[in-house]
Amino acid sequence: MSRITRGRAGVGDLASAADLNGTYSDFTQTGALNTYNTRDQAFDLPHFTNTPILLNKATAALGNSGMTHLAPVSEALSTTNASSPVKTPLATSTGTATFLNLSSAPWTTASGDVIRLWWNLSVASSWPDATDKPWAYTDALGNYNLPGAAGAPISDGLHLWVIYLQWDITSAGLLNWVEVPGQSSFTSTVGSYKGAYVYDLAASSVVSPWTLYSPGDADAGSVPTVSHRAQGYFANYGMWAYPATGAVTVYGFRLVITGILHPVHLSLGNEDNAIVYDIPVSTDDPKLYYKSGRINALQMRGS
Repeated sequence: MSRITRGRAGVGDLASAADLNGTYSDFTQTGALNTYNTRDQAFDLPHFTNTPILLNKATAALGNSGMTHLAPVSEALSTTNASSPVKTPLATSTGTATFLNLSSAPWTTASGDVIRLWWNLSVASSWPDATDKPWAYTDALGNYNLPGAAGAPISDGLHLWVIYLQWDITSAGLLNWVEVPGQSSFTSTVGSYKGAYVYDLAASSVVSPWTLYSPGDADAGSVPTVSHRAQGYFANYGMWAYPATGAVTVYGFRLVITGILHPVHLSLGNEDNAIVYDIPVSTDDPKLYYKSGRINALQMRGS
């Protein structure tokens, strides 16, 4: 922006209202102020109105309260029929649903608004027989037979549970939960499987059910023995951001657990990556236990 220069007042100069008012007409702006004719350093808080950027905020507890991982805890069951996937909304151990309830003061977006949401949950995966190896079952995904290796196939161990987000944008009755934009319902057909494409997991967080490892083997050319370990409780985190393109009224958000799934890569078409239900693994009845957590959401003004 050009610099405006005015000479200093000299001794004996007369001051008048016209002179003082004239100093404010040195700069004229025919259009709106923008990045081409001014800088952000030219403004301070007194120049702005008190219109808040943050329109709404809310938080809610998930699962069972408590600082330790002792009872009560809740559990999610695995899917044993891909045509009827098991989806477990978060609840207390007595079955009381825990979610972010906005029904008494629902949020309505305008185009350009942004909803941002975060969650955390303390989780631990388990299966009934600790000596069993469901990841190594016949036809389980992720099993590889190594040439020259005797015995059972070796598993990559890349199975997972998914925690994902739904909302109700229908009514305050909170009876019409659907996946948020960009989030799959895990009913997509992926080759000969059911699951979700990776590009459709915008509001998902994944949980590893077990750890497979090998201590290694010093004998060249031999196949190391794969060991396993159940995982104790750990924190799972997720987030989702939604730039609104129009008016949407939100009455609530909730989290749902589904599994057990495994990654696959398609060799045809667009060669997409996906995660699909691994039914052979789920026949061993693995469960995902969870204790407590929290969900937080913000609605931010777009303009």
